[in-house]
Amino acid sequence: RFSMVAKAAKNIATLTSASTRLKEYQAKVKAKVQAAAEDVAKQAKKGGLSEESVEAIRKHILGIAS
Repeated sequence: RFSMVAKAAKNIATLTSASTRLKEYQAKVKAKVQAAAEDVAKQAKKGGLSEESVEAIRKHILGIAS
């Protein structure tokens, strides 16, 4: 019985660790995408695009449906 509990605990720890690493990775990717979207928006404004066009590009990059 103790062996089964120990194996279960080890598997739970492994899953928890993987879940934590996945969440950290997702947060890093999200931050990079948001920074890229903002940079593109700034460059588009400098290039003379309308505010509506800039917002559409930003939403497209972020994957936000209108």
